[in-house]
Amino acid sequence: MLLWFARNTARRLMVWVVALGLLVTYTYYQTHSIRLTRYSVNVVGLPARLDGLTILHLSDLHSKEFGRDQARLAAMMGRLDFDIAVLTGDFIDAVKQVKKPALDVAAALKGKPAFYVFGNHDMRPECDATGELRALGVQVLRDQAAQVAVGGDRVWVLGVDCAYSTARGFDGVVRQAGTAQTTLLLAHAPGVFEQAAAAGVDVVFAGHTHGGQIRLPFVGAIYAPGQGLFPKQSWGLYRSGRTTMIVNAGLGESIVPFRFHCRPEVVLVTLHSGAAGQSAPGPTGTGARLVEY
Repeated sequence: MLLWFARNTARRLMVWVVALGLLVTYTYYQTHSIRLTRYSVNVVGLPARLDGLTILHLSDLHSKEFGRDQARLAAMMGRLDFDIAVLTGDFIDAVKQVKKPALDVAAALKGKPAFYVFGNHDMRPECDATGELRALGVQVLRDQAAQVAVGGDRVWVLGVDCAYSTARGFDGVVRQAGTAQTTLLLAHAPGVFEQAAAAGVDVVFAGHTHGGQIRLPFVGAIYAPGQGLFPKQSWGLYRSGRTTMIVNAGLGESIVPFRFHCRPEVVLVTLHSGAAGQSAPGPTGTGARLVEY
């Protein structure tokens, strides 16, 4: 009897050890690997010369390193073909206050036009890397709009300071762009979506949520900052009228130092001419959600 009990206890213990090992391995992979998500987005009235315009979207690095001098991330980015890079904040973590990982990412952008907006972490004075980013050719937009020439045409890139729900400088930024034909809005958090849709912005790029950082199968994100429990705009592609928003799951972590079922993410968005809401050619993102408003 005692021998039988000992054997069964050992078996149960072995099962628990194996299960724990698999869980730790999966969590490590989810935290340190990098996922590439591609979206194809239709833009109403997109000029023919901008059809196929591709934007690299990065967000929420939080001073994290993917290899020495960001070697793994830089190698991945080096294999990608894109026209513009947009970075939507929190590349420098307010706790770590280490700038080099963010600057290594900026240096790996292949000299392409690049635009940056602050998040709630890197807008703090001790994390401000504006001078260093500009020295690397990255335009830092603080409630500002900028034009970029691509393929013989022009795109307006609008950047608003970090806002959880609304952007106080939004109206002024939109006025700077005037009646621009193609507009891309960079905002750290997705709360600006309603303002952007009301103004007819074409594409919004946001982050901040980390995709929830911990997601459950069939449930999604449990929590996202600024949205609380079971958030509605934690990750993926969202549409309202002619406006599309991409919420990036980010590259780094905050508070909880790991990810679960929500890998670090690099996003590529390709624009095509067509009616908003219709299917655009090409992939729409591995596992990404489309939400209509």
